[in-house]
Amino acid sequence: MRSLAKLGRPLEREFFSDDSEWRADLTDNAVARAIGCPPESIRTADDYEAACLRLRNNLADAVREDVAALLTLFAAYDPVERRLEDLPEDSFADVDVNRQLAVLFRKGFLRTPEALARYPRYLRALRVRLERADQSYGRDRTKGEAIAPLLDRFHLLYDAGVSLEDCRPFFEFFLLIQEARIAAWTPELPTLQKATPAVLQAALDAIPLSAIPGRKA
Repeated sequence: MRSLAKLGRPLEREFFSDDSEWRADLTDNAVARAIGCPPESIRTADDYEAACLRLRNNLADAVREDVAALLTLFAAYDPVERRLEDLPEDSFADVDVNRQLAVLFRKGFLRTPEALARYPRYLRALRVRLERADQSYGRDRTKGEAIAPLLDRFHLLYDAGVSLEDCRPFFEFFLLIQEARIAAWTPELPTLQKATPAVLQAALDAIPLSAIPGRKA
């Protein structure tokens, strides 16, 4: 099935140049959707047989659908990248959006399909933000002042090695951070979760110190 996971060399070089496992990650996501139930719910021989049948019938289509979704996603990324290139280098918007994109499209980002499903919204919000930032760099910075300290805390934890894949509280904080970004810079777009500074702070407080490599609880 990995032979179906082809995006074309230019896209594969741009987004997966340092990620040799991306095809395996994409296939794993497709397997989970193809069987139609959480793997841990398969407890009996009959359940296993039924899951195998669904897998045989649905896996190829699931892989093709996931490839098509990625192609659509990367097409939505392109205007964001073009807008970003128009910003003054090292402006607040340039630095902030680049660090956001670095997390969204980090090595292994396909391993968080719950977040990946939200990426089209994130990219739409980024495109609108960058269009407005190009008109007023100062206003762009002002819009994010209320959540800026929490954004910095998120990126400090991320840069310290806290894993989005392995630490669920940090992953939930990540999801809230993205919704807070949308609320701050593109408030006309609906958010999926309430993401006020107080909500973000509570989510931050729920991250155990033991999630930081080298730290003990």
